[in-house]
Amino acid sequence: MRNTILFCSVVIGIVAITMVFGISCGKIQAEEIRLTRENGTASSGRIEDGTEEQYAKLKQLDYIKRVGKSIFVGEATDISDDNAKTICDVVWADSESWNNFLKPAYTNIIGSYPQKKDEILLSKRALKKLGISEPEQGMEINLDVYKGLFEHSKEKFKLCGWYTDSGNKLAIGYISHDKINELNLEKGPYTLLFSQSNHLSRSKTEEKLYQALPMKSADQKIYVSDTAQYTAVSKFAGGYEMVILGTLGILCGIYFLVRNVLWISMSEDIQNLGLLHTIGATERQITKIYRKQMRLLMLKRFCLREFDFCIDFGLIDTGNIRVSFLSGNGRKYDTFLFQTMDSFSFCCICKWNFVDGIRRRY
Repeated sequence: MRNTILFCSVVIGIVAITMVFGISCGKIQAEEIRLTRENGTASSGRIEDGTEEQYAKLKQLDYIKRVGKSIFVGEATDISDDNAKTICDVVWADSESWNNFLKPAYTNIIGSYPQKKDEILLSKRALKKLGISEPEQGMEINLDVYKGLFEHSKEKFKLCGWYTDSGNKLAIGYISHDKINELNLEKGPYTLLFSQSNHLSRSKTEEKLYQALPMKSADQKIYVSDTAQYTAVSKFAGGYEMVILGTLGILCGIYFLVRNVLWISMSEDIQNLGLLHTIGATERQITKIYRKQMRLLMLKRFCLREFDFCIDFGLIDTGNIRVSFLSGNGRKYDTFLFQTMDSFSFCCICKWNFVDGIRRRY
């Protein structure tokens, strides 16, 4: 009965940790994804008209996690007499910007980023403006691309892919670096994209950057916002400080629950030791009794763990939804019963060592 109560206290602790942290992390991650897609980028800051010197300096700063650069070419309109319909902005982005900032903000990405001079990657909104409802890779896209207010040229592209975005801003069409060279824009001006550490606020990051970066001119500005994760944590829990305090409170509560149950169980074992000595039991007999009890508990633990292992790897189909995670090697394991059995075994070992130490004093 005492071991059952101890087991139940461990189960309550594991369930509480799994539910609280599982739901919290899931909520924060979902909000982070929503904010990223809503903003159209995972970056939290940008520097317009940036230089290579600023780009190199940003990569050296320890509080800046990721850095990328892009070149804004201009707007693209449909090929018509009045060029009335604006289709998209034409942009080149390097691999860091695309993989770290832009790609996470899009869904249903078909194809890959343009590599050849005549390739273009468009959003479905831009394709819809062109009257294309069923796009195909390799199909011809004709656009009138503007560079500045008056200079423009009619360009023929091949569609290498498309994506779905959820923002309200003008859609973006991505072109290759070879096309940038053809347009004589390989030297910029650059738009530098970056993302700071999640624990830093917008104001602190902006203050540090103005002190660390060599500015091109007095008019150049650094635009910084809070990261999506920082905003999500602030909305959910009020900030990282409250998350730490809440975590400590939950862990302390579970610790004292298990500790008190374990202490009550140990106290009864100490009383039983005294009774056994009173009736004349030898040290060897007492050791044999307790070791038999521990072996039985460990055998039950081993059988339950093996049963849970079979369920996790599909050897036994329970039809139940189980709490699981992905380990580093990508395989799927169930955590609940593994953690419960391990925690219960640890408590039993602590209990046995404590009682065994008391027994040796008699």
